[in-house]
Amino acid sequence: MKYCKKCTMPDTRPGIVFDSNGVCSACNHYEARKNIDWNKRWTEFEELCNRYRGCNGLGNYDCAIAVSGGER
Repeated sequence: MKYCKKCTMPDTRPGIVFDSNGVCSACNHYEARKNIDWNKRWTEFEELCNRYRGCNGLGNYDCAIAVSGGER
């Protein structure tokens, strides 16, 4: 059995991938988050929401539901 060099996640986890240094994809993804411009992402999110605000008429609810799922 193979384990991640950083978090000890085993290779029995579905979908896990290890890089050439023996670090799992979850750890690599977590590290990549440090390079994201979160202010820019927030602005992009606001612009996306603004496209749909009020599309149900003035005074009616606007609703966005964020969901996350597994693999297809």
